[in-house]
Amino acid sequence: MTDELPKGFYKGEDGIRRFWDGSQWLEPQKSEPRKAFPKKLIALAVGLVLVISSGIFGATAFVQQRNEAAAEEARLEAEEARLEAEEAQLQLELSVERKFLDRQVQVTYFFRRVVDGSGCYVFLTGVLFGVEVDQRNLTIDGRGDDDIVGAEYETVECLVDKAGMTPAIKSRWSNTNSLQGLLKDNWTVLEGDAEVSASWSYHPSSGPSVAMELNSVFFESFDYEKHKDLVSLE
Repeated sequence: MTDELPKGFYKGEDGIRRFWDGSQWLEPQKSEPRKAFPKKLIALAVGLVLVISSGIFGATAFVQQRNEAAAEEARLEAEEARLEAEEAQLQLELSVERKFLDRQVQVTYFFRRVVDGSGCYVFLTGVLFGVEVDQRNLTIDGRGDDDIVGAEYETVECLVDKAGMTPAIKSRWSNTNSLQGLLKDNWTVLEGDAEVSASWSYHPSSGPSVAMELNSVFFESFDYEKHKDLVSLE
């Protein structure tokens, strides 16, 4: 089967198709060879692409480094702020502790100051003058009609006054008689930071007897969270 050719085209012995226009054979037009790009232009284009790629990469790396530097600076600032806050909290806790310990000393020596600085003519010889004292207790044994030792009534009265006994309780104490037995009451001292719990009795033969106990949170070991609201830093 022969290949069908368009009208006017004939294939020669050389296998090339030619066109007969009726008067002459027309040679087939040859397509011009494609022009190649100059090597310099190709190299320039490649170089431009590399420059642009390098620029993009460099810009990306710069932005990344800048972001990392900013993040590190922020981290350092946060760490510095944290350390400053910790230092401020430590100083606060130390200030509160010093105030607490100062008040603790006042509470601890309250009864001793009552006795030592009272002007009530008491000497700390125990049984002889009827007075026993420690940090939390003050006991007074007054002299009665049958006693040869013990504190004078005036000394007992002076000590309960110095211990902060309120006028209302003092009135009860002064009017106590042997039929009433053991009476009790309490009052606050040191601006409310401690409380005195007292019990007393009276009999003409044995005289007045008073036992006072001091209670206060300031006897406890310091704990910041527990005691921070007990003292003022002003």
